[in-house]
Amino acid sequence: MLTATHLFKRGLFTALLLCLATTLFAQGTFSVVSTNDGNGQFSWIFSVSGGSYPEVDQFKMKLYGVQDTFSPLGWTATTDADDFVTWNYLGTGGAPFTGLPITFSIQSASTQAILYGGIGNVVYPDGLYSGAVFGRFMYEGPLQIPEPSQGLLWVLAACVSLWRPSSIRLPNPRQDLEFRAELHRNSG
Repeated sequence: MLTATHLFKRGLFTALLLCLATTLFAQGTFSVVSTNDGNGQFSWIFSVSGGSYPEVDQFKMKLYGVQDTFSPLGWTATTDADDFVTWNYLGTGGAPFTGLPITFSIQSASTQAILYGGIGNVVYPDGLYSGAVFGRFMYEGPLQIPEPSQGLLWVLAACVSLWRPSSIRLPNPRQDLEFRAELHRNSG
């Protein structure tokens, strides 16, 4: 038999689940549009469609050949030694990302685009955003210069195998046999 208390708890639990689901579905869909002018100018427009979005105050992307960065008002970009560009909202003018379109750009030495992101992709990893929420995104960005290829590795391996210092002498099997025979004659 169900008691009034049990029915109340069950109803409260159901109401909480519905409220949570309504909040999750009311949140907009995060999107990024990548553009490339073919001369090394890469841009990304971040936006949210279909609802509001929690505040985001940082975007981090691995980008190759960065020569210059361009930031919206109130944002600043830093580039580290590992080719990561991080855009941070400073809080001075402008606004953090809350779903309205915002654009970040770079000038790269590379003019070709490639898709970044995907599980296990360490050369072209996902972009990251953080603030009140944390997430990952795929985007198009500059191709690494030079693009790592297996052909280049084979050429390097061939060069290393052909090169040997003159001070290192590899044994000559015929001379080795003659030397051993001479030792055997002298010892007996």
